Order: sequence, then C-alpha cells, then structure tokens
Amino acid sequence: ALPDLLITSSLISMVDINGNCLAGYELTAALFNQGNAPAPDVVVEELMSGHLIYAGRLEPQQNMILQFPASPNGRYRIMIDPQNQIMESDEANNIVTPPSMAATPPGYCLPGLIRTPTTTPSPLYQPTPTPAN
Repeated sequence: ALPDLLITSSLISMVDINGNCLAGYELTAALFNQGNAPAPDVVVEELMSGHLIYAGRLEPQQNMILQFPASPNGRYRIMIDPQNQIMESDEANNIVTPPSMAATPPGYCLPGLIRTPTTTPSPLYQPTPTPAN
C-alpha cells in the first residue's frame, strides 16, 4: 500500500476559501492523497516562483487546501514532492499547470466598485402652504 498525491483543483482568486476578500491574488490548490497509505513530510512547490509549502503528513483519502501568492495573469506549475522523497503508487500525476486565464476580482473586493444603496432624498424643510388670498 502506497500513497498517491495529486492536485484535484486549482484557482487564482482574490477571495479565500471562506469567501473573504484578500489583499492580493492567491493561487488556491486542493491537495489529495488518493492512495491507501499515509504520505509523510509532504512538500508542495509552485515551480515558477519557487514558493514551498510544507504540508506535513497526509492520511489516505485526506485533502488539504494550499494557498500560494499569485498575480492575476501569471503562469503557474504546482509540483508535489519536488525532491521525489515519497514513494507513491503513481509518480506521473505530481505536476499540474493551472489554467492561465486572467483572474477577475469580484466587485465586492474592490473598494472603488462597491455601490451602497442610497435612500430617496427627503426635503430638509417641510413646505409651508401658501395662504390663499
């Protein structure tokens, strides 16, 4: 029985997994151990920037969300176990290239685009009826 690590999805966004706005863009990737054994000392690297994440131990059928710094129109490659230290049942599924489309920030994350509803203006003074002559 061996582990089998892979990235099941990836996304470039200004919103974290809880829907909260971030200060900049992040590349979010879902790491999953689809094997039948734990994977010890898991390291994941975004190859274009060299950014490393030490994920630790990943149990069979366990997933983990990873977040890397990103830009809206950068190119990325994510590699699991870049030093090939973990023996896996499938070593050919350890690199993923997320789609390289430009990310569009959601409107609610950009202060200049936030629109607050306004109420209908009311007059400051109540009009006084003009007396009839």
